[in-house]
Amino acid sequence: MKTRKCCVKGCTSVKRNPKVSFFNAPKANHLAWNLAVSNANCEKTVVKRVCAEHFRPDDIINTYSVPQDVANEVGNRIKIGLKKGIVPSIFSSVDKISNTILPSVNNLNSDHNYATCSISNQVNKSKIRKLFMENMSENIVEILTFNDLIVHFKKATLPEGWTSHFSNDEIVFYKPKFNDDRMKIEKQIVFKCTLEICVYVYQFTIQIEKISSALKFPISLTNLSQVIKVLDLKKICGGGPKSIDFPGIQVKTATLENNQLWRHQKCPILIDIKTKICSACNFLIKYFRKSSKQVKQTTDIECTLIQKKCRIIKNLKRSTKRLRTTISKINFELKELQEKQRKYQYQMAELNKSQIQKI
Repeated sequence: MKTRKCCVKGCTSVKRNPKVSFFNAPKANHLAWNLAVSNANCEKTVVKRVCAEHFRPDDIINTYSVPQDVANEVGNRIKIGLKKGIVPSIFSSVDKISNTILPSVNNLNSDHNYATCSISNQVNKSKIRKLFMENMSENIVEILTFNDLIVHFKKATLPEGWTSHFSNDEIVFYKPKFNDDRMKIEKQIVFKCTLEICVYVYQFTIQIEKISSALKFPISLTNLSQVIKVLDLKKICGGGPKSIDFPGIQVKTATLENNQLWRHQKCPILIDIKTKICSACNFLIKYFRKSSKQVKQTTDIECTLIQKKCRIIKNLKRSTKRLRTTISKINFELKELQEKQRKYQYQMAELNKSQIQKI
């Protein structure tokens, strides 16, 4: 079986040791853990577990949340826990030349250095100071031109899922997204050789002021890493209603994306993590629902009018049939009366003739 070790480089803690407790990286704060451990290891690290020696005693929960009288009787917890939002903060940096463990910059002036990693006696203070100055100079160096950025852009710490690409004309930091084996660039920052900086989210251009005012030349690697982290934490607006759900409805203040999704023209694209949709797109959804109800009402009225018209037409057809039968009966009776009239006229004429002959 593989031994489960601490993800911090140089730490000798193993999960089999019952005296050392381990904590799995929480999903809610996984990016912060990865960033902290990656900075300590001087390389990109995906954190699975970290031992308790990299946390302060105030960060660890070792008592039950009960009144003090009961806590004294019960004692401490067998399985300790961490407080919410805590990130590992006690580390040791590794000297790449001698492969010996050095105390990190944060721990040199700290009163809470509880790490148990052994420090070599051969390492002197000058070497520690030299390492510290090299790391600080890499991060604080100001990038004045596009050529400086080509030299230093690989040293920037990128969030999980981000990659970089460079050419003679531009340097791009981007985050790809895969859907149905197709790659789409979700977010990207483009540095052009003309010292122009552009930010894109899918096919939309984003104003730099909405992300950070530090995104401009000259820029340091630390500021660049922070800006990319801020852009990564920003959430993309889910947009308005789908065109399939509301066929035949159109709005002047909205645009249709790829014949699938309506989006308001005032949509900021990037929103806070708490909300899923911006206020403009949310208003658009409500408007589409109201308009769809009105369309349904008009269709219902039309259906009722058609039904009434059908009834009237049926009644008219019945009445016309009755009138035709009555007219045919009247015509037949008129013919009979006319024949009787002719007979009477003929009889009257004969009677008149007979009377004249007698006279």
